[in-house]
Amino acid sequence: MTAAEHAPARLRRAPAEKAARAVLPACGVAWTAAEIMHVSGIPWLDIGGGAAVLAAAAGARGYRSTAAWLLATGAWGALAARFGPLADPGLFCPVTLAWGALGFTGWRLARRHPAVAEARDRRAAAADWLARRDRWGLSRTHLLDWEETRLGEWYLIDVRGTGKRASAIVASDVAERIAEDEILPPGRVRLKRHRLAGRVEISIRRTDPWAHPIPHPAVTPDHEVDLSGPYSITQPAVVGQDPETGKPLSLLLCGPGGGRNVNVVATLESGKTTLLSCISERTTAAADALLFRINLSLKGDNERHMWGPACHLTALGPSQKPRALKVLRTLEGIIEYRARQPKTGANWIPSPGDPHLVLIIDEIDALTEIPACRQSLERLSSKGREFGFTCVRAGQRGTAEWTGGGNIRAVDGVFCIGKVNRSMEAMHAAGDLGLRLPDMAEYGEGRAGVWAIADLADSAHQAGRGFNLCEPADVRRIVAGRARQQPDLQPELKTFLGKTYEELLSTDVFARWVRDQQEPAAAAVAHPRPDAPPEPAPASPQPGRAPVAVLADPLAAYDQDMEAHMETLGPEDDLRRRWIQQGERIAETRRELEAAAAEPPPDIPREQLVAHAEAQWDEKAQHTEIPPDMRERLLALVAGEGISARQAVNALGIPEASRAKVTFWLNRLRWEGVVQLEGKGRAARWKLVTPPPETTPE
Repeated sequence: MTAAEHAPARLRRAPAEKAARAVLPACGVAWTAAEIMHVSGIPWLDIGGGAAVLAAAAGARGYRSTAAWLLATGAWGALAARFGPLADPGLFCPVTLAWGALGFTGWRLARRHPAVAEARDRRAAAADWLARRDRWGLSRTHLLDWEETRLGEWYLIDVRGTGKRASAIVASDVAERIAEDEILPPGRVRLKRHRLAGRVEISIRRTDPWAHPIPHPAVTPDHEVDLSGPYSITQPAVVGQDPETGKPLSLLLCGPGGGRNVNVVATLESGKTTLLSCISERTTAAADALLFRINLSLKGDNERHMWGPACHLTALGPSQKPRALKVLRTLEGIIEYRARQPKTGANWIPSPGDPHLVLIIDEIDALTEIPACRQSLERLSSKGREFGFTCVRAGQRGTAEWTGGGNIRAVDGVFCIGKVNRSMEAMHAAGDLGLRLPDMAEYGEGRAGVWAIADLADSAHQAGRGFNLCEPADVRRIVAGRARQQPDLQPELKTFLGKTYEELLSTDVFARWVRDQQEPAAAAVAHPRPDAPPEPAPASPQPGRAPVAVLADPLAAYDQDMEAHMETLGPEDDLRRRWIQQGERIAETRRELEAAAAEPPPDIPREQLVAHAEAQWDEKAQHTEIPPDMRERLLALVAGEGISARQAVNALGIPEASRAKVTFWLNRLRWEGVVQLEGKGRAARWKLVTPPPETTPE
């Protein structure tokens, strides 16, 4: 048995290295074979044709270098079989010299082949590991894999021979020993358990990974991660990059089972707002997601001019606490409506016609200090997942009191942990998973925007740096291109939400942003009042940005907290001037309404009011179309003792919110003279018109 066979398996030459070393001996064998073929008289055309076929096959499979080598070898073989390797026309055996040059070139190219170079580097690293492992406190470990990264080296070692568990080695002082031996900061060495037990990953970063921020791909043409093309909220949202490997740093907002609750925890000036901007960028890029943002801290006022126009509903600033509760109640109403619909699949699947809801809450403590908001958020976090709801909460601490209570924190599935001043904060936020997360203050060497993203789905974590998306000009440029391209809610759902939703939509940042651009906003059909004259049923619009509703009451858009907000503005502020002008217009409108209310109502006889209402119903019925299948079912229902409108809605299986359609259809039949309405109030019944009995002549 040779000494090479006694060497460890990782120190032996790989098959690629052995093949490269065998090139020169193979050249000698090929030369001898060519001489034999020349002497025996084998047809040289057959050799050249066979080599050409093999070269063509190799080229078709994509092996161009192999095809070129086969073609050159076949050409030489055909030439040697025809004239002989030792043919000497006075030029010192040119066939043999050509073969020598060809063989030497092939040997040099084989040694430089990427597979051979990689195998050689791995063998050198394995030999080097035998000298390093004792100094690093990893005696009796074995190197399983090694590769050179963009910043240093990566090792995968087997620790089963040490008598220690992989978790014990990761928690020991091995990282500090390696940093001491390599003369590096402690944060440049990272140990992590492998997905297989008994293995440890070691990452050594010899180059500073935080020297330069990573620009967002949406604002710079020079990027490594491509975020262009269609995007769905069910795909991982890329929010950064691992500077060591170049892999994207991502988190999943909507998984196979529905929405995810994301908890973002980091201390001051750690990049929380920038991370939320990256999440907002991905959400607004999805054609099947709607963005909602709430920030009741002082920082919230600035968000109106940032991501506000690209959001569906917002509550930004300390003065909008009542509005924040209305937004949360609206989200609860959407979840309630979706829960009432029959399920079409085991899991929620968002679509442009029925989008996923992503709620981003910055400075969560400012919201959860309001008891009603905390209770509403608790219901949404625990019950909204399977109906298309995702909540992203960001705060400075991970305690239950700070994040809204233990019931909210218990349903978190994704954790983004940044720089914290106590290691217990990571454990407060991520629970037992926080024990396995690295200290991001040490890992990031105190830099902002460095994150560890952990997911309970696979109990693994990623570490890297978020994209640098913090410049207001960059955010406004993204928002300007996406504010009008967001999906819309279903018409039936908007009718179910009612007037409160319309008021929120008409007074949101998007509506003001459109007015500032001096472009008219599209009007939305308001939910009809029970005592209002009949209006035609609204047509289903194409999915698009939610239109801005036009309120019947001009005072509905008045902010009750305007006086408190005016004190925070300077006397020369343009916003203060506009609010003063708005207040004057509101005061004038109030005076006109009070003057109109003081006038006595006109004395109109009841008979005229009834006749006017009947004329309106006849006009609407004349323009109402009844689907053929519904006409037959309605006629069958009103036969006999008749039926009420509510009973007809239940019998036809139409949602309660669309009961007005049945009323229009029945009035159309009444206008045609087919049915009639008998009785009043709850006793009113729609019946078939009974034709008079035929009389026979005497």
